Amino acid sequence: MDFANDQWDERIDAERRLKYKGSARISLENLSFSCHDADKLDSKFVHDLKERFESDQCFRLEVRNHIPATIDQTVLNGALQLSSISADALQNSGLNGYPRLTLPDGCRLVCLDGRHRLQAASEFFKFSDDRWWTVDLYLA
Repeated sequence: MDFANDQWDERIDAERRLKYKGSARISLENLSFSCHDADKLDSKFVHDLKERFESDQCFRLEVRNHIPATIDQTVLNGALQLSSISADALQNSGLNGYPRLTLPDGCRLVCLDGRHRLQAASEFFKFSDDRWWTVDLYLA
């Protein structure tokens, strides 16, 4: 049984490494979740996160707080061009800070996790020009 689990873990890890394209700061307006997940939002948890943000605990750059999202290769290519960033620079972004990645107009990435963080950030940064979150990008 453990051998089968190890093989499954290795397969998932290999696919994750293959599809991972890098991490970047992306505008909150470009981040979304699938429609069928809309009812899974816990307003108390969102409120608690906003309180943490208010007490200087909004650690958007920490890896454990990144939000994973999928991106189409064509959209990624356009975003890299718009942002004047190379694919290699994006792939190695953690070494020199996370670049700001500008997505083409009307483009929204589908996030795989972090719904509560994203909602809390949208409310917390409502009147700010600093409306972004660090996103780990995976090919769709």
